[in-house]
Amino acid sequence: MARVVIGIGNGATEQLLMSSAVVAKAVALGMDVDIYLFQGGMRAFRRGAGIHRSVGDVRETPLQSPVPDPFAPLQELRATGRVHIHACPAEDKSASPTRLRDFSPLVDDIVGLGSYVSNSEGKDVLHIYFGPCAEEHDMETRVEGPRKPALKVL
Repeated sequence: MARVVIGIGNGATEQLLMSSAVVAKAVALGMDVDIYLFQGGMRAFRRGAGIHRSVGDVRETPLQSPVPDPFAPLQELRATGRVHIHACPAEDKSASPTRLRDFSPLVDDIVGLGSYVSNSEGKDVLHIYFGPCAEEHDMETRVEGPRKPALKVL
């Protein structure tokens, strides 16, 4: 059966909402979904991180309602047993939390990059990556001006 692998390299609310919508549709179609969190994606799922806005402003600021919570649908979808969320930290251990207790209870485990690569292969896999904009070389170094969310379907 076909499955979906999603990489989230940016914790922007817009990208989290898009990924939640993709996950909801995939589960409705009976597909299994693996979500891998990188860099900003891990920051968004860190305990106590909250939801942040990034479009139109290079500084992240807490969101005000009525923006929907992108984590609520993921919590419901994980209950189906078809959705698994994995943190995939960088080599630099100081750049992000690397203990499971540092993350939201939505995160199932911490895995290496090899797990992401091997699960993304195959003819029956829809692989989607929500990443930082092309201008960003490092999550700590941002370019001036609004962010441009990147969506790549491989």
